[in-house]
Amino acid sequence: MADSTILENPPSSLAPHVPFAQMIGPRLKPEVLAESKVPDLREAGYDCIRYMGTCTGGHIYLGREQKMGKSFVAIKKYSIDDIDDYAAIAKDTANLRLLKHDNILHLIQSFVFERSIYQITPAMNLGSLYDVVVNYKTFGIGEKATAAIVHQVLDALIYLHQRRYIHRDVKSKHILIDSTGHVKLTGFRFMIELNQHLECVFQYDDNLQNQIYYLAPEVIQQNMKGYTAKSDMYMLGITVCEAINGVMPFSELDPLEMMYRKLNGQAPRPVDRRSLEDDQQMGIDISQRPQEHLNREFSVELHEFVSNCLAFAPNQRLSAAEMKKCSWLRSDEFKNLIPSDVSRELQLEYSHFDLSLWPQEPLLSPEPEQKYPIAFDYTAIS
Repeated sequence: MADSTILENPPSSLAPHVPFAQMIGPRLKPEVLAESKVPDLREAGYDCIRYMGTCTGGHIYLGREQKMGKSFVAIKKYSIDDIDDYAAIAKDTANLRLLKHDNILHLIQSFVFERSIYQITPAMNLGSLYDVVVNYKTFGIGEKATAAIVHQVLDALIYLHQRRYIHRDVKSKHILIDSTGHVKLTGFRFMIELNQHLECVFQYDDNLQNQIYYLAPEVIQQNMKGYTAKSDMYMLGITVCEAINGVMPFSELDPLEMMYRKLNGQAPRPVDRRSLEDDQQMGIDISQRPQEHLNREFSVELHEFVSNCLAFAPNQRLSAAEMKKCSWLRSDEFKNLIPSDVSRELQLEYSHFDLSLWPQEPLLSPEPEQKYPIAFDYTAIS
């Protein structure tokens, strides 16, 4: 276990002496796989339009309901032949059905069809916060857009925490946005419920390694103190830094170095003129930092918000409900933000995201009739 002594020197905004371009890496488009040919779901009541990308263990397609107003939907497909963890998909489905909140993605339907498991959810046409940053906002999104998004994410976390759930996977890929500015939290595969008599949990699933760069220090420590819903607030702090800086904190480090720094109290900050001047005073060369970062200055309240989220000790972090009332989100500029402020402040070309204009892709040929029983029955999940 790494030494848990808190570092005496303040951390740098980004890794010292590492060019920004190296940290963000190349902006590569995901490889289009053979699954890009969409399945034929007309018999199940959906027109599948085009391949969108991958998710954990499956593929995502854009579709449209044949009834109910023909609204657009996202279709997740998990091939029964390729699934490694049926229980995880079942848990994700059960959690989606359990949760009802405007800022949480809801499950329209889940079914098994021709040797594949399908989850149908509303289509969020901007994709995830990660997609927006990677594809359109290389140097990060603005402070007002960030505040408008955080307002909605906090509402979702307040809902979960009041019901004694810990999300455990808050990150930019699980914050979905549509062109109207509505934000929905997803990614409930690893959500866990607190015991009735305890405020902390002690489960450290192997699957959490997939989001290790977002994890709070107390989760990484895996000690007898456990961790609480405050670990979600740490993940939110990492996500805010990622969104506003254009690069995920610690991403330039290998996992062991990242864990060492976290366990010794290092935390990222929003990158602006103020934080980079601090770096310069510490002797860090900032000459390779982008002018977009050097020329901007965020509010003191935003810096305080991130600092509180990323406090090393969980008891020093505010809860989601308390953060909703913090000085940053209660300021005159940011207290009355609504979804339309998200779309306005992101300043994207929204005609690009008109799903009705996206072309139809070829259908997959029908799969052979299933000759063996399915692994589990979704109809048994309430």
